[in-house]
Amino acid sequence: MAPNHTSPSRQKLKPLPTKDRRRREHALFLTIQELELMKIIWESGEASVAEVRQKYQNDHPLAYTTIMTVLSRLERKGMLKQRKSGKAFYYSAVHGREALAETALDILARIFFKGSRQALIDFCRGATARPKAVAPPESKPASIDDSLL
Repeated sequence: MAPNHTSPSRQKLKPLPTKDRRRREHALFLTIQELELMKIIWESGEASVAEVRQKYQNDHPLAYTTIMTVLSRLERKGMLKQRKSGKAFYYSAVHGREALAETALDILARIFFKGSRQALIDFCRGATARPKAVAPPESKPASIDDSLL
C-alpha cells in the first residue's frame, strides 16, 4: 500500500475527546519510541507488527509484544488505525507526518511563545531579543569620610 501523503497546507490534529484537557493534549505528544514506529508506518503506508519489528530491530532489539503494545497505544491515541487479517494486525497512519509536525509546532509556540509561530521561528534562527545585560551597580565610596569631602 502507498504511504499516506497529506497536502502541504497547514493541518491541525484534534485530540481525542476526553473530559480532561491535559490528557487530550497529551495524546498529541509522542514518545521517541512512538515517533520512531510512526516513521516506519509512514514509510510503509501499512505494516504488520512483525514488519514494524523487523524494520525497528536494526537499531533497537525489542520483543514482538513490546512493539504490539506501543502500536496499540498509538491506536488509542488516535494516531493509527488497525485492521486484522487472519492472525496478524496491520496498522496504518491516521494523520500524515506534516499534520503531526504542524500540531507539535503550534503546541510549542503556544507554550513558549504566547502562540506566536513567528516568535518561534525567530527563536530558532537565533533572532530573539536576548535579555540585556544588567549594568553593574556603581561602586560605593570606600568610607563615609570620602563621600563627605
